[in-house]
Formats: sequence, C-alpha cells, structure tokens
Amino acid sequence: MFLALLLLALNANGQTGKPAQRATVKLIYSSDLYFPPDDPDDYFDLATLMTTPEIDVLGIVLDQQLYDRRPESEGTGAIALRQMFEITGRAVPYTIGLRHPLRSIDDQCLNQDPLCQKGVEMILALLEKTDEKVMILTVGTVRDVAAAWNRNPGLFREKVSRLYVNTGIYGFPQGRFDVNLEKDRNAFLAVMKSGLPVYWAACFGDNNYETYWQADQRRILETAAPKLQNYFLYAFSKGTGTIGPAAGKAVLDPMEFLRRPLEKEEVAGMYSMTRNMWSTVSFLDAAGMNIYRNERGEYTALRQPVGDFTRAVKPYSFKRVKVFIDDKGRVHPDRPGNIEVFVIHKEDADEYRNALESILRKRFGR
Repeated sequence: MFLALLLLALNANGQTGKPAQRATVKLIYSSDLYFPPDDPDDYFDLATLMTTPEIDVLGIVLDQQLYDRRPESEGTGAIALRQMFEITGRAVPYTIGLRHPLRSIDDQCLNQDPLCQKGVEMILALLEKTDEKVMILTVGTVRDVAAAWNRNPGLFREKVSRLYVNTGIYGFPQGRFDVNLEKDRNAFLAVMKSGLPVYWAACFGDNNYETYWQADQRRILETAAPKLQNYFLYAFSKGTGTIGPAAGKAVLDPMEFLRRPLEKEEVAGMYSMTRNMWSTVSFLDAAGMNIYRNERGEYTALRQPVGDFTRAVKPYSFKRVKVFIDDKGRVHPDRPGNIEVFVIHKEDADEYRNALESILRKRFGR
C-alpha cells in the first residue's frame, strides 16, 4: 500500500525516480463530504489532500451540515474516505460532527446528541496529544471547529499555527451566495473573531478576493489512474456506475467498484463536465508548496524547483487585512476593521486557474 502512495506522490511532484518528501505539516481536516455527493468538488478536495505526502493528516471530521435534509440511509462521506484510503494506502481516523448549528457565537454545543460530539472531541484530543503546532483546514460550516474553540480557546492559541477557513464572501459581489455561511453564521463569526491566525479562503469576493475557479474535468482526470477515475465515477453515478437517472439500480459495492475496468462511455460523460472548485489552493498553501512553471506552460506544486520546473509564479497570495464583519457574517472591506485575518487574493486569475488545473492533472496522473 505504501508503494501506491509513493507512486502517487512522485507523479504529483514531477519527481520520478526521487523519494517523496517526508510529511512535515500536521493537519486536522473538516469537510462536508457526503455520499451521494451534494457537491462533487469535495471529492476532488479529498483526493488532493490524500495525495499530498507533505501533509500528515491527523484526523478527519465529517461536517453534518446537510443532516436535516438527508435520509438516514445515506452516508456521511465514510464511503469516499474508505475508497481513498484504499487508493492511497493512507488510513486516517475519522468521525462525524455536530448535526445542528451554533445557537450563539460562544455556543459550546454541549446540548447536542452525544453521538455527534465525536468531531469536537477528536479536534481537542488531537490538539492535546500533539507536541507540534497543528494546522486546521475546514471545508464546510466550521461548526465543529467553532465549538471546540469555544470549549478550550487556550488550547487553540497554544497549538494551532494556522486555521484555513474555506467559507464566506469577501465584500458584496453581485449574485454570489455561500451555503456554508447560511448554514451556520455563528460558527463562522466565532472563528473569524477568534484572533487565531485565520487564513480565510473566501469562496467569492470583490476584486479577486476569492478562491473560486472552474475546472475542465477531462483535463484533470483523463490521465488519472483507473482506481482514481472509478472513485470519481462512483460519486458522479451515485454508486450505480451510470451517470444520469439511477432509479431502480442497485448501489454497487464501493470497494469492488474501484477495481472494475473503466467503462469508456460513462467515463466520457464524466470528462464532459466542468467543475466549480474552491478549496484546492488551501491544501497547497498549507503544505508549504510553491507553484512552478516550465517552458511548455505546465505547472506543478513543489517546495523547491525540480527538473525543468524552475520558474516560480505567484498567481495568488494571502494578504493580511483588517476588515469589518457584521453580526450576519457579512464582510465590509471599506469600513474600519474589527477583525484581522489573512485573506486569499488572486494576483492573476487566468494563471491561477491554469496552474491549479495543471497541478491536479499531474497530481492525479498515473
């Protein structure tokens, strides 16, 4: 299994024949990952995280923000986790999180079902037992992180080196909406006002203060290993193997599905889609990766230049800013600031998209 991970790492870094870099970043991940997927970009996020050997994933919390409108028979994302563990050879502790939003900005959520306290408990336990500084990266409502912070802010101040928050909107871009903010405004307010080193990857924002980009799935997936392509096909087909209406078709075994020969027709359907993406850059930044370009216009993410990837480019940055956040979680860049965070900014939107697409193609390649 370790060999499979090593090969994936080598492809990701463009370092064929050289050993993968040792993991040096300890990270706790929280994701609103579901099966069937509510938004398939979460499946790309998981694959990006688990094929990044520079990150030591200490634990994963499954954010249950959609619990209120999901049948109990539908999984919380554990199916996708099991598949990714099989593909990469990496196994990570995971658990489900809180079912309901914070009632106030300082809510510790102690009133919620004991079965759903495991996410908060895992976060606190991992911070307690880890000697080194830890990063936390959230894709979802941040409710488990917010509740954990409210229970032990001193521990967070001591142990958390960075908190990546992939939620919310910078300013008031026309027509933009963020479901994560709507689902739990108090959780967002709690972490944004915490005073922790928040690296805010705003989903949308004015003047390119946003992470949003749109990917061509063919470009990213057509050279991916068969198991990885089947992982995505299983998600897009809701476990049936057929993209489109799946009524009356049995859900196939997720682990056996990974080993199936690729169905060319169905994979072609998957290739034809575009994918709205948000969180890719957060994983690269957390891992301490720089972006390099070669003379052929290809990009890769590395800690140091390798081979013909020698031209460093900076299509994004995290800028330290003071902004005003109101009691609804709306951020006003032009008002006197009441919080200070690091916020994402696209320095070159076209290169940002091209670079991330090229990086994922290499990372997922055979």
